[in-house]
Amino acid sequence: MARRSTIRRNPNLFIGTIAYWKITNLVTNKSGRRIARAALPLNFYLLWLVNSSQDTVFEYCLLLWSVYFLIRKKCISFSTIALLL
Repeated sequence: MARRSTIRRNPNLFIGTIAYWKITNLVTNKSGRRIARAALPLNFYLLWLVNSSQDTVFEYCLLLWSVYFLIRKKCISFSTIALLL
């Protein structure tokens, strides 16, 4: 039996990673942006949590989107996501 992909098992990881990518786009230093983008896949603890705890992945998604909306000063979107968190 074939294993399902990580994205199919955890769509919140994919959605949270989109928010992380948008946050790293705000980093103006090119090398700093590369380090920030490399930090996510090199975070072995987060990758372990993806397989062990769905709640943590959901919180990761909500936290990153709330940070993104806070940085972009979209208060209503931030409040909605933070309320869910």
